Amino acid sequence: MTSLGFGYGNYVVPTGSKFFIWVTCHNKLITNVHRMHKQLPNNPFCSRCSLNIEDSLHDFRNCAFARQVWDVFDAGTLVSNFYCLDFFHWLHFNMTASHVVVNNKAWSLVLLCTIWAMWKARNDMAFRGVKASHYQILHNANYANTQLAFPLPAPSVVKVLARTLGASSQE
Repeated sequence: MTSLGFGYGNYVVPTGSKFFIWVTCHNKLITNVHRMHKQLPNNPFCSRCSLNIEDSLHDFRNCAFARQVWDVFDAGTLVSNFYCLDFFHWLHFNMTASHVVVNNKAWSLVLLCTIWAMWKARNDMAFRGVKASHYQILHNANYANTQLAFPLPAPSVVKVLARTLGASSQE
């Protein structure tokens, strides 16, 4: 465990999550589209559905597989504009939706843990050939959510993540 480290306090998160938060907020995940731009041998299509180009928005929201995960939360009803925004605005809007609570957890934390579990499952499939069901992803996201330990209330965490997202919009 390590502090979040963005200069916003001592929020304790698993070490890998700290890096993942930063990379995700800055849209720097190495998706198939990014791999193609770096001229790595790969095709740009989604490794799950093979129908669309795989970028962060597709991986975490638009892929039919991702929609199965979000449908369990009824995210389209729970959070307005859930399926309407570009990646940065989608992430920012959801990370700052402090009024939304799921199973006594802030939506921003549920979202973060869920996209973390989706990304890990995507990489397991792409690089190791191990497929996970959307229920396994939800189980892993719930486990990750229980591992987060915050010394301050969740609304403070939302402010930290909003600041991180705000910093990425200035790049």
